[in-house]
Amino acid sequence: MNIYSNKIISKIIWKLFINKPKFRLWLTKLLIRDKNAYIEIAGSKIYANTITEIGYVRAAKNANSNIVFRDEIASIINIALIISPQDTFIDIGANVGLYSSIISRLQYVYPNIKFYAFEANPETGEKLKRTLLDKNANIEILGLSDSEKVIPFAKGAVSGVFGALINASHNQNSNWIVNISTRRLDSFALDGHSMILKIDVEGHEWEVLQGASKFFDETRIKAIYLDGYDDERVPSFLSDYGFVAFDGRSMSNAPTQYHSVLYINEKWLAK
Repeated sequence: MNIYSNKIISKIIWKLFINKPKFRLWLTKLLIRDKNAYIEIAGSKIYANTITEIGYVRAAKNANSNIVFRDEIASIINIALIISPQDTFIDIGANVGLYSSIISRLQYVYPNIKFYAFEANPETGEKLKRTLLDKNANIEILGLSDSEKVIPFAKGAVSGVFGALINASHNQNSNWIVNISTRRLDSFALDGHSMILKIDVEGHEWEVLQGASKFFDETRIKAIYLDGYDDERVPSFLSDYGFVAFDGRSMSNAPTQYHSVLYINEKWLAK
């Protein structure tokens, strides 16, 4: 059966059965247990009924089975919530540009926001350029670390796990190696005195943070979103610079969290 036939059958089923409110309610109650429960969508809990709010329940179920909708969309929303008109957004480990592409919409209302995107994988970097083709963003295809050097990076089955070999995980293949040139973030002449960093670098977070030490010392960093990190030095390092940890998905306090963490400098927090 081809796609065209499937579409016709779907339309017939919708017209004859699903589009009939009484029949649809009867069928739903037959197949699904009627109960109230908390569900989670985009990092927020919603109290819903499995019958009358079935659309939300299905959305939550589908979202929780997909890392993009479960984690990344929620964190993108929270990053966007704290961006101000004069901020600079720096996407480190930008991949194909999901974060930058969505958050750059703010340029329509905040034209002074600056955007920078860094991606170490040359192949993925070309896709990043296409994604941000019509955006006012500065793109750099190279790695970021604690010094200028060449580092072996390991590939995986998907582009999202590309990372430094020294930090390689089970998602990467140590036989798929690419040598990548790296620089310190603070070696770039970046605009702005209120920077928001998003960092997703597959275990190389500590080195990237060290490579931004000048910006930390100059108190130019407003917030940092870490997709995840393994180095136990990270929390104390950021705490010493006055950063407070929040859950990147829900915005609740998360002082000991190692995945999806949004650090905000206390000088930007309301007293």
